[in-house]
Amino acid sequence: MRVLLAAAVLLTSFVSAAAEPPTGFSDFKWGTRPDVIREQLLSKRCREQGESRGVWYSLECHNYSAEGLSLPFLRLDFEPGDSLAGYYMTIARGSYPRFRDLALQRFGPPTSRRTQLFQGTVMSWVSQGVRATLIEKCGVDISCIDVATAVIDRRRQQLQERERRDAVQSF
Repeated sequence: MRVLLAAAVLLTSFVSAAAEPPTGFSDFKWGTRPDVIREQLLSKRCREQGESRGVWYSLECHNYSAEGLSLPFLRLDFEPGDSLAGYYMTIARGSYPRFRDLALQRFGPPTSRRTQLFQGTVMSWVSQGVRATLIEKCGVDISCIDVATAVIDRRRQQLQERERRDAVQSF
Protein backbone atom coordinates (compact mmCIF):
# COMPACT_ATOMS: atom_id res chain seq x y z
CA MET A 1 0.00 0.00 0.00
CA ARG A 2 2.80 2.43 0.90
CA VAL A 3 4.63 1.57 -2.32
CA LEU A 4 1.48 2.35 -4.34
CA LEU A 5 1.01 5.67 -2.54
CA ALA A 6 4.67 6.62 -3.07
CA ALA A 7 4.42 5.71 -6.77
CA ALA A 8 1.25 7.82 -7.14
CA VAL A 9 2.93 10.82 -5.49
CA LEU A 10 6.00 10.43 -7.70
CA LEU A 11 3.90 10.12 -10.86
CA THR A 12 1.81 13.16 -9.93
CA SER A 13 4.90 15.29 -9.33
CA PHE A 14 6.42 14.12 -12.64
CA VAL A 15 3.26 14.90 -14.62
CA SER A 16 2.91 18.33 -12.99
CA ALA A 17 6.52 19.13 -13.79
CA ALA A 18 5.92 18.26 -17.45
CA ALA A 19 3.23 20.95 -17.83
CA GLU A 20 4.29 23.97 -19.82
CA PRO A 21 3.13 27.43 -18.82
CA PRO A 22 1.54 29.57 -21.51
CA THR A 23 4.34 31.49 -23.22
CA GLY A 24 2.07 33.96 -24.99
CA PHE A 25 -0.89 33.83 -27.33
CA SER A 26 -0.77 31.64 -30.42
CA ASP A 27 2.65 32.20 -32.00
CA PHE A 28 3.15 35.53 -30.20
CA LYS A 29 5.40 35.52 -27.12
CA TRP A 30 4.75 37.60 -24.00
CA GLY A 31 6.08 41.08 -24.72
CA THR A 32 4.97 41.20 -28.37
CA ARG A 33 3.88 44.69 -29.48
CA PRO A 34 0.20 45.33 -30.30
CA ASP A 35 0.87 46.51 -33.86
CA VAL A 36 2.52 43.17 -34.71
CA ILE A 37 -0.46 41.20 -33.39
CA ARG A 38 -2.97 43.51 -35.05
CA GLU A 39 -1.28 43.13 -38.44
CA GLN A 40 -0.35 39.45 -38.35
CA LEU A 41 -3.28 37.93 -36.44
CA LEU A 42 -6.34 40.10 -35.89
CA SER A 43 -6.63 41.35 -39.45
CA LYS A 44 -6.72 37.73 -40.65
CA ARG A 45 -8.83 35.98 -38.00
CA CYS A 46 -11.34 38.50 -36.64
CA ARG A 47 -14.61 39.54 -38.17
CA GLU A 48 -14.54 42.73 -36.09
CA GLN A 49 -11.71 44.24 -34.13
CA GLY A 50 -11.25 47.17 -31.79
CA GLU A 51 -9.25 48.43 -28.87
CA SER A 52 -9.82 49.52 -25.31
CA ARG A 53 -7.86 51.91 -23.14
CA GLY A 54 -9.79 51.24 -19.92
CA VAL A 55 -7.58 49.86 -17.19
CA TRP A 56 -4.75 49.02 -19.58
CA TYR A 57 -4.43 48.88 -23.35
CA SER A 58 -6.26 45.93 -24.96
CA LEU A 59 -6.97 44.73 -28.46
CA GLU A 60 -10.39 43.15 -28.92
CA CYS A 61 -11.52 40.64 -31.50
CA HIS A 62 -15.08 39.48 -32.12
CA ASN A 63 -15.74 36.08 -33.70
CA TYR A 64 -12.16 34.86 -33.60
CA SER A 65 -11.55 31.72 -35.63
CA ALA A 66 -9.01 29.12 -34.58
CA GLU A 67 -8.79 25.35 -34.88
CA GLY A 68 -12.47 25.03 -35.86
CA LEU A 69 -13.69 26.35 -32.50
CA SER A 70 -16.39 28.95 -31.94
CA LEU A 71 -14.70 31.78 -30.03
CA PRO A 72 -17.06 34.79 -29.79
CA PHE A 73 -14.63 37.17 -28.07
CA LEU A 74 -10.88 37.56 -27.59
CA ARG A 75 -9.18 40.34 -25.64
CA LEU A 76 -5.39 40.66 -25.70
CA ASP A 77 -4.02 42.69 -22.78
CA PHE A 78 -0.89 44.83 -22.97
CA GLU A 79 0.77 46.06 -19.78
CA PRO A 80 2.75 48.18 -20.03
CA GLY A 81 0.90 49.47 -23.09
CA ASP A 82 3.27 48.01 -25.67
CA SER A 83 3.81 44.53 -24.28
CA LEU A 84 1.52 41.46 -24.51
CA ALA A 85 0.94 40.31 -20.94
CA GLY A 86 -2.34 38.37 -20.93
CA TYR A 87 -5.53 37.44 -22.72
CA TYR A 88 -9.17 36.62 -22.07
CA MET A 89 -11.28 34.53 -24.40
CA THR A 90 -14.88 33.34 -24.46
CA ILE A 91 -15.74 29.95 -25.88
CA ALA A 92 -19.19 28.91 -27.14
CA ARG A 93 -20.52 26.25 -24.74
CA GLY A 94 -20.67 23.66 -27.55
CA SER A 95 -16.91 24.10 -28.13
CA TYR A 96 -16.02 23.82 -24.43
CA PRO A 97 -15.19 20.07 -24.32
CA ARG A 98 -12.80 20.36 -27.26
CA PHE A 99 -11.25 23.58 -25.91
CA ARG A 100 -10.85 22.01 -22.44
CA ASP A 101 -9.05 19.05 -24.03
CA LEU A 102 -6.74 21.42 -25.93
CA ALA A 103 -5.98 23.34 -22.72
CA LEU A 104 -5.16 20.11 -20.88
CA GLN A 105 -2.97 18.99 -23.78
CA ARG A 106 -1.06 22.29 -23.90
CA PHE A 107 -0.85 23.20 -20.21
CA GLY A 108 -0.81 19.71 -18.67
CA PRO A 109 -2.76 18.74 -15.57
CA PRO A 110 -4.27 21.73 -13.74
CA THR A 111 -2.72 22.83 -10.45
CA SER A 112 -6.26 23.08 -9.09
CA ARG A 113 -9.67 21.84 -10.15
CA ARG A 114 -12.95 22.51 -8.41
CA THR A 115 -16.66 22.55 -9.14
CA GLN A 116 -18.60 25.68 -8.25
CA LEU A 117 -22.36 26.03 -8.16
CA PHE A 118 -22.87 28.58 -10.94
CA GLN A 119 -19.56 28.17 -12.79
CA GLY A 120 -19.33 24.41 -13.21
CA THR A 121 -15.78 23.11 -13.44
CA VAL A 122 -13.02 25.65 -12.79
CA MET A 123 -9.47 24.59 -13.67
CA SER A 124 -6.39 26.66 -12.92
CA TRP A 125 -2.75 26.42 -13.87
CA VAL A 126 -0.01 28.42 -12.17
CA SER A 127 3.55 28.17 -13.41
CA GLN A 128 6.55 30.46 -13.77
CA GLY A 129 4.66 33.70 -13.12
CA VAL A 130 1.74 32.86 -15.44
CA ARG A 131 -1.78 32.02 -14.26
CA ALA A 132 -4.48 30.49 -16.46
CA THR A 133 -8.07 29.88 -15.36
CA LEU A 134 -10.61 27.97 -17.47
CA ILE A 135 -14.25 28.34 -16.34
CA GLU A 136 -16.91 26.07 -17.78
CA LYS A 137 -19.82 28.51 -17.27
CA CYS A 138 -19.05 32.23 -17.58
CA GLY A 139 -22.49 33.07 -18.89
CA VAL A 140 -25.60 31.46 -20.26
CA ASP A 141 -23.98 30.03 -23.40
CA ILE A 142 -20.27 30.66 -22.92
CA SER A 143 -17.20 29.34 -21.18
CA CYS A 144 -14.05 31.44 -20.74
CA ILE A 145 -10.32 31.35 -20.14
CA ASP A 146 -8.23 34.08 -18.55
CA VAL A 147 -4.44 33.91 -18.90
CA ALA A 148 -2.28 36.53 -17.20
CA THR A 149 1.35 37.14 -16.44
CA ALA A 150 2.46 38.43 -13.04
CA VAL A 151 2.48 41.99 -14.47
CA ILE A 152 -1.27 41.88 -15.18
CA ASP A 153 -2.03 40.20 -11.84
CA ARG A 154 -0.07 42.90 -9.93
CA ARG A 155 -1.94 45.63 -11.81
CA ARG A 156 -5.29 43.99 -10.99
CA GLN A 157 -4.34 43.82 -7.30
CA GLN A 158 -3.38 47.51 -7.32
CA LEU A 159 -6.74 48.41 -8.86
CA GLN A 160 -8.63 46.31 -6.31
CA GLU A 161 -6.74 47.97 -3.45
CA ARG A 162 -7.54 51.42 -4.86
CA GLU A 163 -11.23 50.49 -5.17
CA ARG A 164 -11.28 49.25 -1.54
CA ARG A 165 -9.64 52.48 -0.31
CA ASP A 166 -12.10 54.57 -2.32
CA ALA A 167 -15.06 52.60 -0.94
CA VAL A 168 -13.88 53.11 2.65
CA GLN A 169 -13.28 56.84 2.09
CA SER A 170 -16.74 57.32 0.60
CA PHE A 171 -18.35 56.89 4.05
